[in-house]
Amino acid sequence: MKQILYFALSLLVIACGSDVNGLKKPITEELSATEIRAILKKYPHFEDTYKLYRGLALWISEDNLRLAKYGTTTYQQLEDYQNCGYDKNKAEAEYNELFPNKAELYKQADSIINHYRSIQPDSLLSLSFKSKGITGGFLSTSVFNITATPKKGEVEQFDFEYYFSPKIDGGKIEDVPASLLRRGYQTKPITKETTISARGAWYGDSFDDKSTDEIIRDYDFLYRITNVRYKGENWLDLPYLVRLIILKNEPITETALVDIIKEMIEPDFVEFILFYAQKSSEVSKARYPELAKMFDEFYDSNGIDYISL
Repeated sequence: MKQILYFALSLLVIACGSDVNGLKKPITEELSATEIRAILKKYPHFEDTYKLYRGLALWISEDNLRLAKYGTTTYQQLEDYQNCGYDKNKAEAEYNELFPNKAELYKQADSIINHYRSIQPDSLLSLSFKSKGITGGFLSTSVFNITATPKKGEVEQFDFEYYFSPKIDGGKIEDVPASLLRRGYQTKPITKETTISARGAWYGDSFDDKSTDEIIRDYDFLYRITNVRYKGENWLDLPYLVRLIILKNEPITETALVDIIKEMIEPDFVEFILFYAQKSSEVSKARYPELAKMFDEFYDSNGIDYISL
């Protein structure tokens, strides 16, 4: 699979056997700057693949058995293996036959993301600190009364995190260590401004000796809605990547659309770049089985991820 994904980085179909000065060298030998410049004129992608080849060469040279098996492999052979793949026009025709509704799938995914933009937690609810109370009994502790205000009608349930930050710090909730965050929740629907309560720490809460006025005067109330249920839908049911894009207000990427399609519309969907990479890999492995075996051993022993290539 890693080799398939590597193919997806270039998707260049180049005639097998063509040569540029330097490519006939075994990969255990480094190329000169002059040779690399000449190769880049014909193969612009070589800037990335050369890094892979140098790592491969080091891996081969570290073991005499590997050196005996793969030490004579040339840069040209690797280029032929990487780039002599499946006919792209044929792959496109097969892909379109497999996913004739691709455009509709992307349109559906886009609609889903825009729908969830409208129900992100901060757009549904706001919180503010109202007052502090004390529970009764032997193990008395602080209780914080918090005003919850729905913005778009009834909110069925929600979870939240909060923190009292000294005003002099000017802090943000994102900067507060998870161990210091207090947590609260509301399990009953709210349709209008409502006061909810969140219990402080059981023992020795640092706010036990502070009054409401002191807290309002000296601290900022920071909070984050971590999950919300609205019109029967839970915010956290949305794929993480998509939630992240929405919260950061970033443009919708193809990766996000594909994630939505796979998780919420068509589980067997495959984007064209990976479909083509799969086909190219099959052709190259059939044509160069020994090189395919070498790459498989290399990836397995080094745990190389295509993203790092």
